[in-house]
Parts: sequence; C-alpha cells; structure tokens
Amino acid sequence: ELEQAGLAERQPSPNDRRAHVIAVTKAGERKLAKAEAVQAQVQGEALNALPTAERKAFVQGLVTMLEGLMADLPECSGAPRRREPRPKPLQ
Repeated sequence: ELEQAGLAERQPSPNDRRAHVIAVTKAGERKLAKAEAVQAQVQGEALNALPTAERKAFVQGLVTMLEGLMADLPECSGAPRRREPRPKPLQ
C-alpha cells in the first residue's frame, strides 16, 4: 500500500541479491514530516494542562520507562510457526 501510494519503494539489497530494502521516497518523507507535526501538536495540546516543569518531568518519565522496557528485548523462542497451506478444493 505504501508503495502504491508512492510513499515507499523496494530497492535491491546491496548485501543480498535475493532481498529487497524498503526505502522512503521524497513523498514519504513529506508525509512523515506532516505526521510528526500533527503528533507534536496533539502532544502539546494534551500536555497543556500541566505546568511546563511538570510537563518536562512527565515526558522524561515516559521516555525513561519506555527505554527501560525496550532495553531488554525478549528473545525469540524459535522459528515462527507457519500455517499449513489450505487444501485445494475438489473440482
């Protein structure tokens, strides 16, 4: 869908000729910039109820919490399970 919308494109991997790398297009970069501006506006409006010092402390607390959660990523327990292919209908 992103490729069809012109926001991303598949490019051959420089390390593995069997693989492709997803690259953001210029249009995708512009869309991302708009999304980041909306996110900043919404975050600002949501945090406006707090005084500036409390807002900074609140956001820093959230960042610290998330960084702590992301610091210890769980290991995969093995290869992902794949569904069995569906049997073809009888004709």
